Amino acid sequence: MKNQLTISKLQSNFAKSLFILSLLLGINTYGQSRASLINTATGELASPRFDEQFVSFGQAGTFFEQTPFNAIGEALVAQTASQVVQTSRTEDFQTWRLVNAGNNTVQIINFVSGNAIGALGLNGVRQQANNGGNPAQLWRQIGRGSATRFQNAQTGKYLSVNRNGFLVQRNFSRNNRFQQWSINAFVETADVDFFVAPNPATTGTTTAFITSNVAVENLTVRAMTQSGRTIFSTVVNIQQGSNAIPIDVSRSPRTFTNTVFIILELENGEQLAFEPIIVLN
Repeated sequence: MKNQLTISKLQSNFAKSLFILSLLLGINTYGQSRASLINTATGELASPRFDEQFVSFGQAGTFFEQTPFNAIGEALVAQTASQVVQTSRTEDFQTWRLVNAGNNTVQIINFVSGNAIGALGLNGVRQQANNGGNPAQLWRQIGRGSATRFQNAQTGKYLSVNRNGFLVQRNFSRNNRFQQWSINAFVETADVDFFVAPNPATTGTTTAFITSNVAVENLTVRAMTQSGRTIFSTVVNIQQGSNAIPIDVSRSPRTFTNTVFIILELENGEQLAFEPIIVLN
């Protein structure tokens, strides 16, 4: 957030103006959405299971240090890290991306590990490797506010919390607040630097060099001719830091020189950036 990417409606006009300015500066800014999931019955955050210890630095202060267990197959809990209570700050490993998976379902992807919340058997819930084609990881988001429920597409059961604080699946129960959640969404700022080289492209290939201060999932890199024809498209997951994406422009029009636009698009279809390049055939 890993993520559903979006530019919030309230920020839309500002973001578009900022996008135009960013073309001049070479830096592109967008909002990346993530959320904490708060269980209505317990008030605790959905989280990977974690160890927590109190660390003291004498007069310099004290804090709690958490070690989340993010391995595939590990359990998930409803438990708020102690530091959150003291600082009113949500730890990154306790935040999630709600990724639209189609057919009115979402994946719930951990911001740090990239693992998905998935159903295991009839009643279990575990961390699973991100796979949008696995129905055990697809959840129908039902209701609103503190009465939001997540129904698993494979089992039909609802994401819930048992007496020991672990996330489980349960059959629908109208007044069961352990099956109900609040989604506390917020938007973080991300900066992306983007250029294409070589430009001109002389061998039918070029590379998009993308630097981001956060991970970006499901980013479309597209090459489009001046007539609007897409000659190359790929969906990639951008890691925090530097990334190099090879681009095939060999299908550009067979004229001696022509302009091709390299375009970056967010998962919601919003255009993040573009750069024109020359292709020499």
